[in-house]
Amino acid sequence: MAPTPQVGYPSKLVYEELTGTWCGWCPMGLYGMQYCKENYPDSFIGIAIHYDDEYSTTEADEDYVYNFLYLGWDGNFPYIFINRQFDFCPSSTSWEYAPYYMEVLKDYASVAQIKATAEIDGDYINVSTTTNFCVNGSEMTGDNAYALAFVITESGLEGYQTNYLPAYGYELPGWEEWDYSDYYLTATTYDDIARGGIVDFWGVLESLMTDVKTGQDYDYNITLDVPETVENLNNCHLVAMVVDAYFGNIINATEISLDPAAIRTVATEAAVAVSGEVGEIQFAGDYKQASVYDMSGRKVAQANGQSTLGMAPGFYLVRTLDKAGNARSTKVLVK
Repeated sequence: MAPTPQVGYPSKLVYEELTGTWCGWCPMGLYGMQYCKENYPDSFIGIAIHYDDEYSTTEADEDYVYNFLYLGWDGNFPYIFINRQFDFCPSSTSWEYAPYYMEVLKDYASVAQIKATAEIDGDYINVSTTTNFCVNGSEMTGDNAYALAFVITESGLEGYQTNYLPAYGYELPGWEEWDYSDYYLTATTYDDIARGGIVDFWGVLESLMTDVKTGQDYDYNITLDVPETVENLNNCHLVAMVVDAYFGNIINATEISLDPAAIRTVATEAAVAVSGEVGEIQFAGDYKQASVYDMSGRKVAQANGQSTLGMAPGFYLVRTLDKAGNARSTKVLVK
């Protein structure tokens, strides 16, 4: 069932832009993304995927690029995908396609909605989501397989962008001049750069039910690392997306601030100590529940107050909830 303006939840449009500081035509994409961010704050979510530059990540170079090629990207920069359903190249068309698509699509409803909260726990981000659907899975076309995907973005990063526009007579506000003309460089501020947390382009396995039901809440928790590349957590956001795991389309999304001043930060003292031992995880102290995740973010086990939990060898992230409701995450090695 295709979403219509009359049926469903308000939708967010996720603009995923493939870009790079080395790309002389990428100011076209940067300008279009910034224009949408400023003029459509209630509908627009931006993710700038930098390739082969100082802001690129392993996930961007490998996961994103490979999958966008699969979805039909022709390798040109800049390039923008909108909910992975519509796409265009701003340098060969116009930056104005960015607001054009926003005007056309912003009032269309989605069959799903997602809400998210987060708390900072040292070097970890504990994320809780609730997703529900307005249509049964059996009533929708496709494979009816849905999953959640997560991206951490950072804004306010100062840098220099290769800029060919003045040399070719393009007059784009803010991009009319060079700061270093010998290298065609213009100083700029980069926003919404993907920094990490891209658990899986197609969504986390088993993060949502295969055949969803109308009106039912689907809760999911995941713990993400604070990316090592982050310069200022105050300027970071978490993007949580409902993804069609069969086609890769983004059904809906939400974006929340990761500024520690705006969200809950877990106390440093833990009521329970967690350690990895031979063949098990040990818990010392009183706690209500512990969720165990593998390093891909998938929940693999749960403990409910016991002192030990048998596990196969490997690294795990253990999220404990004490009896006062305080959560804490600990990385352990089971031998």
